[in-house]
Amino acid sequence: WAARSKDERGRLLLDRNPLKGLKMPTEKNPTRVVLSEEEYQALLGVSRHVDWRFQPLKVLCELGGWKTAKTVLQCYQRADEGQLRKALEGRPRPRG
Repeated sequence: WAARSKDERGRLLLDRNPLKGLKMPTEKNPTRVVLSEEEYQALLGVSRHVDWRFQPLKVLCELGGWKTAKTVLQCYQRADEGQLRKALEGRPRPRG
């Protein structure tokens, strides 16, 4: 698209297609689980009582349609300052 589209001065957005020559994926779109509103609300209610560290990655991958956890870990998992502080505060302290 960008190799064929022009800006306001009439210049191409890209002078060449960087994907030219690459094979297009032939895999069909994965089937994703769709929750009903009732199921969503039930999960939302339970989620408030589950420790934030409880994350069965295999289940998440299955629900999201990812074949491997690599995509989830590289693209979607981001630690924020609040999570880091909570993890540090909840760790066992050495006695001594």
